[in-house]
Amino acid sequence: MSEFEAMFDAKYFGNTTWQWAVAAAIALVVFVALLLLRRLVRSYHTRLLATPRTELFELPLQVASRTTMGFTLIAALFAGLSTLKLSSRA
Repeated sequence: MSEFEAMFDAKYFGNTTWQWAVAAAIALVVFVALLLLRRLVRSYHTRLLATPRTELFELPLQVASRTTMGFTLIAALFAGLSTLKLSSRA
């Protein structure tokens, strides 16, 4: 076994390095997807505000468009970490 393969077989908190890398990749993809979704919601909400009538979806879109970076980061970390297994001692 080479050093490169041994590096991915090392275990941290009951998960291999490869599993941690997959979890990090999932968290990154979810984070970028949520940021793009927030951008789309903000642009749609801005277009709805320009109309004189109050639409039904203005309030939910306003709430969704005001999500913070911290909430987005926590949601992405949760998605990534949910792919990992807890050890039996946890």
